[in-house]
Amino acid sequence: MAERVVRRKPAAARRRERKGVALSIELIVVLPVLLLVLVAMVEYGILLISTQGISAAASVGARLAALPSTSKVDVEDAVETALGGYIWNGRHETLVFVDGDKDLSVAPGTGPLAMAGSGAEVQVTVRIDADEVAPDILRYIGVSLVGSQVSATFITRKE
Repeated sequence: MAERVVRRKPAAARRRERKGVALSIELIVVLPVLLLVLVAMVEYGILLISTQGISAAASVGARLAALPSTSKVDVEDAVETALGGYIWNGRHETLVFVDGDKDLSVAPGTGPLAMAGSGAEVQVTVRIDADEVAPDILRYIGVSLVGSQVSATFITRKE
């Protein structure tokens, strides 16, 4: 009877196969976590950039509000212009307070801001819902932006 010769793979080849399987399992475990971290970083970056833009717009609005005979409409127009490059422009809210009272005027040259005397405290707040600013991607894992706002407030005195 003829003997059958069974050739086994060299030990190095067997180790490489086991190493490849181990790397595949590690990738399957680690890849979702890495993707989650990447998505969180992108969403946080978008929120940070938007916060900077809102802050700059509120600053522009407060600087203009400090000038004599500036109306609320002028401040809103300046804030709108400052936010011109953002895709969510027009969905923000601009609030103007003069000595703690909200300016509700709609006509240029009227209202508490236009009539405020020198030294009056003027506060300009720009705010927008956070889910308008960034894609709420992390809601699928329980971290949602719904109900939170991105806002900036600048306070100055009337000249």
